[in-house]
Amino acid sequence: MISTTIARISMISSLGYYTLTLAAALIGSLLGYPHYLWEFLDLPHSSQPPLSIALIAGIILSVFTVYSLSFSYWSIEKILHGGYLQNFTTISVLIRNTSIGLIGFWLGYNLLSIFLPILVTMHLPDINKRHLEWDPLDIDIVLLILAIALHAISQALKRAGEIEQENNHFL
Repeated sequence: MISTTIARISMISSLGYYTLTLAAALIGSLLGYPHYLWEFLDLPHSSQPPLSIALIAGIILSVFTVYSLSFSYWSIEKILHGGYLQNFTTISVLIRNTSIGLIGFWLGYNLLSIFLPILVTMHLPDINKRHLEWDPLDIDIVLLILAIALHAISQALKRAGEIEQENNHFL
């Protein structure tokens, strides 16, 4: 019981943190406060605000990233709520949805990390730009690995559900 409470608090906290951080950085820049974005991206402050099109692209990518995380968390919440009494097919679908959400979050996070700094600084002189610093084997690769493993587990549970249904027909 305590572990599910900790999981729920962690999911709500992290989702709120990512949502508020991205919203403050990107929407704040659209409203004329780009210093949050420069801090968020660890870029030197510039007197020129980022281009609106770059901010809109960042917002769209951020919405995708946060939605993916929400989708994954919602599936985890359903697993926690249903407990061990759920049938194989239901758990299979929920684990598959969790894996899809994690893959989407991993993809969105990496695209934000790579392209957002480039987009918001493309109109600035080279002195205010940072070099592309993307490490495909950074710690966030763990999310992708876990998501792929969860997808494989969901397929095994789907098959177990089919076998369970066949056995129920004989009984």
